[in-house]
This record gives sequence, C-alpha cells and structure tokens, in this order.
Amino acid sequence: CLNVRVLKKSLRRALLLLDGLLKGMESLGHHAAIADNGIQVSINETNLVFHMEENLATAKEEAEDNDLTGRYQFGHSQYNVKCRPSGDLCLKVTISQYSWGDGCRKAWRDSEKKRLESMLGTFAEALLRLTERKRVYELEQARKAEEQRKVAEKRDARRQVRRQRLVADDCCLFARRCPRQRPSAEGHQQAAGWIRGESDHVQVCQTGALLDRYGP
Repeated sequence: CLNVRVLKKSLRRALLLLDGLLKGMESLGHHAAIADNGIQVSINETNLVFHMEENLATAKEEAEDNDLTGRYQFGHSQYNVKCRPSGDLCLKVTISQYSWGDGCRKAWRDSEKKRLESMLGTFAEALLRLTERKRVYELEQARKAEEQRKVAEKRDARRQVRRQRLVADDCCLFARRCPRQRPSAEGHQQAAGWIRGESDHVQVCQTGALLDRYGP
C-alpha cells in the first residue's frame, strides 16, 4: 500500500505531492513501486522505502474538577494533553536499525516558513545520497562476509589436515606395536578410510587428541 496516513481533508494534497515526486524520480530513470510499508524507490539497484503521514498537534485542556461526593479519582495534573491532526504533512524515509543510516536526515515536514511542496527537490536529492550510502554499506558487508567465509574454510581445512595426520600417526604407532599381524585387504581399506577422515570410529576433541581408538 502507499502507507499515506493523513485525514481525508489532507488526502488530495498528499496524493498530489506523491504524484509529483514519483513522476520526477521516474523522469530521472529511477523506478518506483508500491511496497508493503510504503513506496519503494530503486536507484542504482538499491532500494529505499518512504511514506507520508500527517503530524499531530498537542493541545492542553483544563482537567475537570473531581466530584468529592462520589468515588475518589486522583487528579495529578491541572491539564489533559490531547493529540489532534495538525494538517501538516511529513515525508519519512524508512531506515532500519542498520548503522548505515545513523546521522542521516529521515524526515521532511511542513513548517511555518516552508511547505512540503518546496522541499520535493531536496527530498529527491536526499534519496540519491541515502541509496548510495546504503549501497556502499551493503558492499562492505558482503566483502566482510566473504572474508569470514574464506577464513572459516581455511580453518576447517587445517583442522582436517591435522586430524588426518593424527590418524595416520596412530596407524603407524599401532603397526609398530603389532608387527606380527598383517592386515587384510579389508583392513587396508578401513585404514585408508580412517586416514581420509571417513571413519566414524575416530573422534577428535578440540585439542586434537584421539578419544576413541579403533581396533586391529
């Protein structure tokens, strides 16, 4: 959906603002589509979502006097604060908790000096900067993930080689202790499987020591 949160009397103005903004973005070659939580703009293959809402104005109303003859109610304030729609519109960029959006401006709203109609160009330029910042962040995260994957592969390869060496050394030790026993063809295949690390009878702890030893 468009995710336009305004009163009915402000709906026409909100739709006109969005229409002008989206047409301007598409004229620059950027694609816009409706997302689940707003309007999604795709710039340089990077997506960003924004929506429009109406600001709320707070007003203080005098609290009613407590009726001393009836049930007691605690009155902690002389005023009641109520929120009402102000008619001022606001464009907000949806930025998740990721750190790439820290310190960026995320909202453009009506003020006493400027209306939102005069800020559409500034908002479009901000979308370009934000998408570029998000793109750089995602590339950096992908690079770090690839580096971590390579480090993990090298670590697993070293562990596998160390495990195979431990099994091979243990096979040699067993052969020296039992010189009169000649292994059969099946024993050769089993030993080869142990060396390749395919046997389930050998378990190695984190320190690399053998916990269970295979039989002759």
